[in-house]
Amino acid sequence: MADQIQFQVNLPAKSAPDVVSREFTIVMGEGEPDVRTLNGEALIVEGLEGDQDTTVELSLVDIDDGGNRSEASTATGVLTDTVAPPTPGTLAIQIIGETHPEPEPEPEPDPEPEPDPEPEPEPEPEPDPEP
Repeated sequence: MADQIQFQVNLPAKSAPDVVSREFTIVMGEGEPDVRTLNGEALIVEGLEGDQDTTVELSLVDIDDGGNRSEASTATGVLTDTVAPPTPGTLAIQIIGETHPEPEPEPEPDPEPEPDPEPEPEPEPEPDPEP
C-alpha cells in the first residue's frame, strides 16, 4: 500500500464581491470527482489525503447571488513525498572496557663515535754525515 500524502488546497480570493458560494472539485487519479460547496469567503480546503504519486486535478467555480457561475479555475499536480523523516533519537557513547598497551622500550643511545686517530709524527730526517 502506498504512503498517504496529507495536503490542503489554498484558494484565491473570490472573483467578485457578490460571490456567495464556491464549488470546489477534486479528482484523485482515476477516482470519481469529489464536489464540495464552500462559502464565498473560503480560502482553504483542509483535511485532504491521497496516495503518494497520485495525480490530482482541481477545479474552482465562483457562484454569485444571482446563481451565475464563473469559468472554472483549474490546476493539476502530483502528490509527491517531500516530507523528510523525523530526526533520529539521541546518540550515546557507552564505555565497554579498557586496554593497557605495553610500554614502548626506550631506544638505545647512539654509540659514541670513535675519536679520530692522532696523526703519527713524521720521522725526523737523519743528519747528514760530516765529511
